[in-house]
Amino acid sequence: MVQIRGGNVVIMDYKPGANRDRKAAQQLYHYAVALSFRAKIPFEKIRCAWFDENDYFEYNPKLASAKLIKWK
Repeated sequence: MVQIRGGNVVIMDYKPGANRDRKAAQQLYHYAVALSFRAKIPFEKIRCAWFDENDYFEYNPKLASAKLIKWK
């Protein structure tokens, strides 16, 4: 799901057991890179989020560390 909020584009992904998902941030980072490249949206205007019925996590992919986005 993509949402426009506060001048940013937020890529959102429902993940059952969101608080235990270890690859959600990495997956969303790659979605953000692709969206920025294809749609010519400035990377600093994109946010990534994943959620379920109980939890919501959001981050700025531009500020993500290499450790966060490294595939295991």
